[in-house]
This record gives sequence, structure tokens and C-alpha cells, in this order.
Amino acid sequence: MIYTIELSRNAHKVLKDIPSADMKKIVTKIEKLKKDPLPHECEKLEGHEDLYRIRSRDHRVIYQFAKKKLIILIVKVGHRREVYR
Repeated sequence: MIYTIELSRNAHKVLKDIPSADMKKIVTKIEKLKKDPLPHECEKLEGHEDLYRIRSRDHRVIYQFAKKKLIILIVKVGHRREVYR
């Protein structure tokens, strides 16, 4: 099954401002979520029922997915010291 990726406005805005070398790596990780929304490196966020995190060097991608609708929503993208605020 292939999932559809959707970016929130905030995630899209932040992703545009990340340096291009880092952005390419982040986009590659996001694209891999289409085939496997729960890769072995993802972690479930504590205190949230449906949020997960993947890492790409110093950046984090916070996302949720709907199994029945085959949609992955990228909620937030940001530097590790800022993304959880």
C-alpha cells in the first residue's frame, strides 16, 4: 500500500527555509514513509496518541497517519531543539 503525503502549512514553510543539503535528506526520509509509515527508526511521541517522529541529522519530522485513508500528515519539521515547543 502506498500512502499519500500531506504537509501542514507550518511544515511546508519551515522545510523551505532549511539549507538545501539537509532539505534533500529530510525529503528522502519523508518519501520513504509512503511505503512504510512506521519504519524501524521512528518513535512514538509520549503524551500523544497518534504522533510519531523520525530523525534526519539535527532535524525532526513529526507526523501522524491514518491507516484507513492511507494518508500521512507531516505536522511539523524543525531543528531538534525547537521542534517540540
